[in-house]
Amino acid sequence: MNRKGQVFTTDSILALTVFIGVLAITLAYGISMQNSIDRNEESYFLKEIATASLNQLLYTPGTPANWETLASPNDINSIGLANKRGILESAKVSRLVDLNSSYGDAKMLLGAGKYDVGIKIERLQNGQELASFGTFGGAGTTVVSGARTAHYNNENVLVRVMVSG
Repeated sequence: MNRKGQVFTTDSILALTVFIGVLAITLAYGISMQNSIDRNEESYFLKEIATASLNQLLYTPGTPANWETLASPNDINSIGLANKRGILESAKVSRLVDLNSSYGDAKMLLGAGKYDVGIKIERLQNGQELASFGTFGGAGTTVVSGARTAHYNNENVLVRVMVSG
């Protein structure tokens, strides 16, 4: 009996095992890459929100410009803390701190949407906290922050925005 060209069962089992192994490794690598891309994309998006929020707070007075005098957050279109570029107004900072009671509305006005946002104003000289708003992320969340210097109550301060999701 001539066995040329015939497939043995052991050859088939070995080929199938190698194929399944390569397929499993390829799938695991693909899933790992997708998770990595998702994390990077979320980080990038959070950084964009932090940057936009910092720009809005430090370079605009908000809309309307007297938003800090309005009783309801529903009457505010956007929150800004500056009366001039990089110079923070005390009344607006105080009102932002008061908006902690309407946190959901306030974070929407900052463009954070479904993400959590925290804002701290600290003395540049020694890091002492002068004002704080919002939440600052929890365990297991991605937190991205941005910081810029400004002028507040006749001193240099660091304004830090942290966005988490």
